[in-house]
Amino acid sequence: MSIIVEYGLKKLIDLALKKAVNLLNKDNLKFHSSKNDIINAFTFQFTDILSWSSNVSFKFLNGTRSLKDVYTPLSLTSQMSTELFPDRNAVKFGINSAISRFDKIILMGKPGSGKTTTLQSIAFNFIHQEDFLPDYFSCPILIRLKEFSDAPSNIQYDSILNYLADNFNLNISWKENVNHTGNLFQIRNKMIIDLLNELKIVLLLDGLDEVPTITLKEKIIKEITYISRFSTSKIVVTTRTADYEFTIPDAVKLEVSNLSKEEIALFIENWLNNKDEAEKLKDKIFNSNILGAETRPLTLAHLCLIYQRLGDIPKNKKDVYEKLTNLMIEDWDIERLIKRESKFDKFQPLKKKVFLISLAYNLTTRFHRSSYFRLSDIQLVYDLIYAKYNLPQDELELILEELEYHCGLFNKKRGSYFEFYHKSVQEYFTALYLTGLPEIPRNEDILIFLYNELAVAISISTDASAYFSFLILNRFKSKQFFYQTFLNPFLERIILENPEFDVSPLLRLSFLKIYNEVIHLKSDKISSEKNFPETIKMFHSFHNHYNNIINDSLSELKKYYSISQINESRVKLVKKKTINEYHSGVEPKILYTTFDFYHLLI
Repeated sequence: MSIIVEYGLKKLIDLALKKAVNLLNKDNLKFHSSKNDIINAFTFQFTDILSWSSNVSFKFLNGTRSLKDVYTPLSLTSQMSTELFPDRNAVKFGINSAISRFDKIILMGKPGSGKTTTLQSIAFNFIHQEDFLPDYFSCPILIRLKEFSDAPSNIQYDSILNYLADNFNLNISWKENVNHTGNLFQIRNKMIIDLLNELKIVLLLDGLDEVPTITLKEKIIKEITYISRFSTSKIVVTTRTADYEFTIPDAVKLEVSNLSKEEIALFIENWLNNKDEAEKLKDKIFNSNILGAETRPLTLAHLCLIYQRLGDIPKNKKDVYEKLTNLMIEDWDIERLIKRESKFDKFQPLKKKVFLISLAYNLTTRFHRSSYFRLSDIQLVYDLIYAKYNLPQDELELILEELEYHCGLFNKKRGSYFEFYHKSVQEYFTALYLTGLPEIPRNEDILIFLYNELAVAISISTDASAYFSFLILNRFKSKQFFYQTFLNPFLERIILENPEFDVSPLLRLSFLKIYNEVIHLKSDKISSEKNFPETIKMFHSFHNHYNNIINDSLSELKKYYSISQINESRVKLVKKKTINEYHSGVEPKILYTTFDFYHLLI
């Protein structure tokens, strides 16, 4: 921390402490923290966020890349403009203009769209650009929400306010032998708000969608609302778009836009830092369909990494993760002429990958929504699977060290906590496990949390139409699979992964089942599906994305269903013969479709 910044911080903390002491004396409280305690806490925060915002790290590269060298500014689309004026073009912002204009931002995006990297750029600009929001303190506070837990520990929190109190080093108690009637936590929270206001701090809250439980997420939303209401701090919260089903008052929703062709070109040029190689890679990408309609910075970064090592890129989008993980586990050592010997018998690269796939599935299904795992969590799963891989039961920590050193796919973070290289890798490995099972699990309590993983499994399966149809017709029997909390992220992720569906009457039957279940939710009082319009909107987006294949499949469906009734809004279909004997028990006897498809059925 620079001398100027530290001097300014001391002056601001002096002001804040004077207000705090007056408040504490009034309420018969003692303050156990000194000015130096608070300054040291901020210095630690500054050091942490300086390191985090300066570099992009890939362990298997044996180094880091400077953020300012590889970062490509992303466009943000205002959700407000598209909701209020659907016929107008969406309003777009750069992140610098957005944070200057808005005080509360929900920064949404699809998996791998660059949400966290955008936060890094905000922090970088605060620290390194003197004219960037000069009225605010030059070091924002980063809170990684994926590290929060219902069972807090010394480095895991269950409350934003508790996190801020600890990281501000705010320690108060009642004075001895004095009667007191107030609420200690309420007084502490007011101190936090005063400190935020005096210092004019920007809060960066990363990964609302990665909070492990609905109950904890609701608590965090309430705390964000409280801070937003009583403090003048700017707040930026990141979340996956389809996972954001809450409302934060007065917050503006901005979504990371798909990369344009120009942004893709700039991204590649910045990443490779070699004009000739950048032109070659751009030709390979633009002359293929590997990116599809949805272009994510994460996919593009992986293509750059693969190209740097191999001089080529995969032919299909679904092969990108396979090639990347193989590169990290096995091919990387071959390229560098290094042979890394395992300390454990027969724990070679292929077995490491299979072990990680099993680890990902078991961690995901046992600790729903979590992507941040305690050593004790991993030990619980390891005790179930170690024998299958001929590994010693009491050597987990050594095995985790070897996995991190050999491939960097599962890494130790602060304390005894671990996470996969990226949440998308955890989802990919879980999907690989699912597609390798003899049949899709029947336990709905497991499946209901796997909307991302099931969507990826569809895209990497050998027959995407059959896998999708089997899920919809045979596994999604409960209404909860058609509520917004499951269906929206599930359909959005399928669009993103863009599996290659084939024309099939079962495919169309599956689409119609989704439609029927969704429209029935509107009159289902038990479901309380207040977000029905959002669910219908997502269904239509999904439908439009696969419009041609759906229409062709609907033409096939008329061989098996006949029109029974027509009204102005929909068409009633009655089953006349079985499509597939394997699915006969779950093929609906009655279905409804929209009037738009009537002409395809006659």
